[in-house]
Amino acid sequence: MRFYELLKFSAQNLWRRKLRTSLTLLGVMIGTASIVVMMSLGIGLNYSYMQQIEQSSTLTLITVNNYGGGYYYGGGYAVMDSSSSSSEESVQLNKDAVERFAQLDHVKCASPIYSFSIIAQSGKYQADLYVNAMSYDMLTALNLPILEGQMPQPGDPLALLAGRQVAYNFYDPKSNSWGWNDSEEPNVDMMENQLFAIYDTNAYYQAQGGETPMPKKYILETAALLGVEDSEYGWSQYDYNVYADLEAVEREFTKVFKKNAWPNQQTDKKGKPITPMTYNQAYVLVDDIDHVTEVQQAINDMGFQASSDLDYLKSMQEQSRIIQYVLAGIGSVSMLVAAIGIANTMLMSIFERTKEIGIFKVLGCSLGNIRAMFLSEAALIGFSGGVLGIGLSFGLSKIINVLLNNISVIPFWLAMLGLGFAVGVGMIAGLSPAIRATRLSPLEAIRTL
Repeated sequence: MRFYELLKFSAQNLWRRKLRTSLTLLGVMIGTASIVVMMSLGIGLNYSYMQQIEQSSTLTLITVNNYGGGYYYGGGYAVMDSSSSSSEESVQLNKDAVERFAQLDHVKCASPIYSFSIIAQSGKYQADLYVNAMSYDMLTALNLPILEGQMPQPGDPLALLAGRQVAYNFYDPKSNSWGWNDSEEPNVDMMENQLFAIYDTNAYYQAQGGETPMPKKYILETAALLGVEDSEYGWSQYDYNVYADLEAVEREFTKVFKKNAWPNQQTDKKGKPITPMTYNQAYVLVDDIDHVTEVQQAINDMGFQASSDLDYLKSMQEQSRIIQYVLAGIGSVSMLVAAIGIANTMLMSIFERTKEIGIFKVLGCSLGNIRAMFLSEAALIGFSGGVLGIGLSFGLSKIINVLLNNISVIPFWLAMLGLGFAVGVGMIAGLSPAIRATRLSPLEAIRTL
């Protein structure tokens, strides 16, 4: 029997029992929709993790930390600990180490991160800003989202790249008047208003008590405002951070501090700066996400502590995968009920068509054709119910996304998986009745009224 004829014959047999077939299709449709919708929630959760991490960071960016190295911190400065071992002192996160990172395979660029605090003032307002200085190559490689202004060029005077929310840090120290308390706009427009910076924050706070003179102020420009306008969450990490070109910072601080220690620079017990300068962090940008783990391990083997958001992403993906399995298991209960319905429908069909089966056998119809006839009916029920279930799944997913902010995602492969699962369950449920049909005695089947 040809496939087309087999399919047509199966559809005619199912159509003769419309009510029973419709109820069975309803069970398969609900079972398929349950599995697909449940799994779509887990997939949507995974996509949500991906979007959150992509909005807040770069997945190919590795952060290198150096928590050891024989130094302790006190009074805002790092001081060498003479009790540290020589092996600890030998692993330092300085520019030589960063250069070794840059020479690793699959690394696009690497830069030390020099972080320090400044006191920015504009009129009667001031703010404590935390600046992350890095190389110009790293600043450009990170593709910082510039909303206003432009990236400063190499050799330009020190200028800030500030997130659009940073301006809300400015307040009136005399009245503690913050921008977001008084109006919708911040107190200071960092692009338009003149800014002054106090780099020696320790001297500033000491001067508050009248013990020392107030440190000198320096004019400081804001080159650009950063932020992601179309962010799904309404914010990104760039909105709140401040960046600067490391070379510009080095030129400025050489003039400001001369031979004295810079903020957060390591010093010996006499207060003299230690050279070469050691950094607490470095960024390493990898050319492809597939090589992040490899480069990260190579850096760890050098004695440093490397981490990336890829580690966090993998952990979240594993959790979402477990959630998908649990939700799919819950949805499978409905499909199990549907499979029982298919098996019952096929058994009832065999009892009602016993004489017909006997005639087929007497006429010489092969056992394979008889088995295929009932299996095709079961598969057709599974396929039709699966198609209806996929349609129902997309409808339910749309309703869930309206109510719960796009938490359900049904990719094409999930829809095809649900359809294939429905057909497979139908054929498995119909296998036992099909075998039962082939084992009927032709003579006894013909005698059946």
